[in-house]
Amino acid sequence: MNIILIVADTLRYQNLGCNGYKPSYSDNKNSPSPRIDKLASEGISFNNYFTHINCTHPSFTTILSGRYPISHTIISHASLHEIIDGVVMFPEILRENGVKTVAIDNMYRWFVKGFQDYIFSADEGSLRNTFVVDADQITDKAINWIKSNKDQASFFMMLHYWDPHVPYSPPKEYEDLYYQDNPKNPTESEYPRMQDIPPEKFDFIFKAFQRRWQGIKDLNYFKALYDSEIKFMDNEIGRLLDFLEESKLLDDTLIIFTADHGESMDEHGIYFTHVHLYEQMMHVPLIFRFPNQFQTNIRKQALIGSVDLAPTILELFNIEIPDYLEGKSFLPILKNEQDIHRDKIYMFEHEAISRRGVRTSKWKFIKNARETENNELGSRLQALGYISIALETPEEKELYDLEKDPNELENLADKFPEIVNELEDDLEKFVSDTCNRIEIRDPQQEQELEPWGDIQTVKEWIALLKERNDNFKEYKP
Repeated sequence: MNIILIVADTLRYQNLGCNGYKPSYSDNKNSPSPRIDKLASEGISFNNYFTHINCTHPSFTTILSGRYPISHTIISHASLHEIIDGVVMFPEILRENGVKTVAIDNMYRWFVKGFQDYIFSADEGSLRNTFVVDADQITDKAINWIKSNKDQASFFMMLHYWDPHVPYSPPKEYEDLYYQDNPKNPTESEYPRMQDIPPEKFDFIFKAFQRRWQGIKDLNYFKALYDSEIKFMDNEIGRLLDFLEESKLLDDTLIIFTADHGESMDEHGIYFTHVHLYEQMMHVPLIFRFPNQFQTNIRKQALIGSVDLAPTILELFNIEIPDYLEGKSFLPILKNEQDIHRDKIYMFEHEAISRRGVRTSKWKFIKNARETENNELGSRLQALGYISIALETPEEKELYDLEKDPNELENLADKFPEIVNELEDDLEKFVSDTCNRIEIRDPQQEQELEPWGDIQTVKEWIALLKERNDNFKEYKP
């Protein structure tokens, strides 16, 4: 058996057609994800799968290690902080058990561990550790590798598609799929106006592309570009699936499709980025397609976290799951033996804002993990200015009834103090038990904040990050 794990960057659950999505802002109601929708119809979809943290490097570290962010201690994207000793990536275990491992990715650092082939996903000359990678580059390299390794008895491949990450820049032929109006002079009388949004609400990366978007008035234009990016990625994933089918490999290959985190378009006053622990950031898709062994066109309701992927993949390869993995396999759900997995999901915010929370099927509770100065919240640079936006200081504690209020609009913390206390006690006990077990301090409270304010130029930051990447340049699996 082969397994291909496809991870889409910044893809939220609610924007896939198989999850009921139709672009409300557009006359084009077609799904932006027809090939992914087909994948879902041929496999098992999970309605309640969640990431444990809302940015790329910590999320991928959790996926690959089967450990929570506070356990592996990576709580920032592109941080200069290094992963703690003793964290094992599950591809290392696969490799030790005779499975050929390959990743097509550009994050480097500890993400290379366990991959016998680690293939830089972008064109030569592109910056490593950035999102300057197009979906066709990923698919081309995946197909080329499979062609050269088709005689492998068993392989595991991880593909990291950066679309639809900001700057929402699909190929030109995709740009008008969902927006046919003039975004600089919309004919619609009612539309969300860009000029009504304070400039400081947009993060550094989004603002860096303002020149290209100068004069855009309609917020819906960017929603359309996001969906167009999904469509471009979807087509490229379809091209990979077509190749596997033509090569008679598809039926022997388990396809897993998911995302590292989501994105807010405008919900909660958050525009085109992923901060805070709301559903738009934490609820992501998960699809398994392997009709030779599993049911098709089935949707599962069990609560599952990204920490559970690693042990599940190990068990699918019939490899014993080490005790140090903190996730638990949901293979019984794939085999239709049950549809209950967890009763709660623990969530963490990257260190720029430092929130954490816990959600059940009914409740979500969020709180501050550390004291944050008001001016620090709006001004700290983190990960190449990744979060340099002005945000309102969140309420100290938030509680949402997800059954009655799935959009998380009414904070019920003051109305249900007993539920707040119960969930907060559970959350803090989980954190303290985890830290005590592996003998570390709580990284959300104790990890020194990155001194981005002291770094004068992006060039200096890139040089520092390159130095960290070079530690793995000669990595020998």
